[in-house]
Amino acid sequence: MRPRHFIVPALLFAFALASLLGLREPRHAHAQVGDGTLLDQASGWNISSVASGGTVFATALKTSRAVSCIRIGVVLGSTAPLSIQETDGTHTFTSYLNGGTALTAGCMYTFVWETRNANAPGGVAGGPTTFNFVVGGPTTVPVLRVTELIGGVD
Repeated sequence: MRPRHFIVPALLFAFALASLLGLREPRHAHAQVGDGTLLDQASGWNISSVASGGTVFATALKTSRAVSCIRIGVVLGSTAPLSIQETDGTHTFTSYLNGGTALTAGCMYTFVWETRNANAPGGVAGGPTTFNFVVGGPTTVPVLRVTELIGGVD
């Protein structure tokens, strides 16, 4: 058994060595809510009768920043593919989520993608200005939550 008077200097040496080597206490992630880093873009609840190839929302969505990340949580009422449709009013591009594979009915999926808004402050001309979601089969959409992530998020 070691005498106690050796433990304190040993701990001080270990902390000093860790500091010199750049080792620090691990960071713990936390949700950032209510501080303006998460913006509710849309919250679809019990959307009925979306036609195959039709957009989910009647009005296209716009991000508030030139560059943002968008996170969606979606549940479809029927098994169908889901895609994002971005447009600048002249050109429209469609990108399939889940590799174009149909989403299973009744299951919650979460997707995150980077988007642009040419009309937002600092936006680059020639980019998309709005986006919407398109289903590849007739379905209902029980849940579609769209959140814009701005600023740093742990």
